[in-house]
Amino acid sequence: MSTHTLPEEITYFPSKAKWAGVFIIAALLLISVLALPMPAVLKLLIGAVFGLAMMGSALQIFLQISWLKLTLDRLEYSHFGHKQSFSWLDVSEFTSEAMTVSFITVGDRILFSFHPPGDPSAGRTQTYLPEMYGQKPSELEDMLNAFRARALETLKATR
Repeated sequence: MSTHTLPEEITYFPSKAKWAGVFIIAALLLISVLALPMPAVLKLLIGAVFGLAMMGSALQIFLQISWLKLTLDRLEYSHFGHKQSFSWLDVSEFTSEAMTVSFITVGDRILFSFHPPGDPSAGRTQTYLPEMYGQKPSELEDMLNAFRARALETLKATR
């Protein structure tokens, strides 16, 4: 992707269809499990777990509390209200990686390394984006790397 055709700022939100699916599956599992004979305490515990999943997915759908914002100088994201912000100059190249659980691939994630804010002498820390924000992994990876490349080009041009 050419860095000359990039917008100055872009914001992505998680897929509403994905979170609606989480809500529906949690509701169906809750109804199915609570129909089984079990102690009231266990029903309460199971109800709380599935209720939290349903509440979290409803928050994602209606309040859009998770987002990814790319600007000229920063990468910012929020996941369930927890915000992170990184300067493009502190971030390494973005790569997509298959996410596996017990030898089963369950999806992809975008990995990157960064210098901890306020401590440029510290080693790099690796992390990943918590969402794909409704994008295909390769497209999101390309967009992130293009924004980073533009920031580095701008820095070189000003020196």
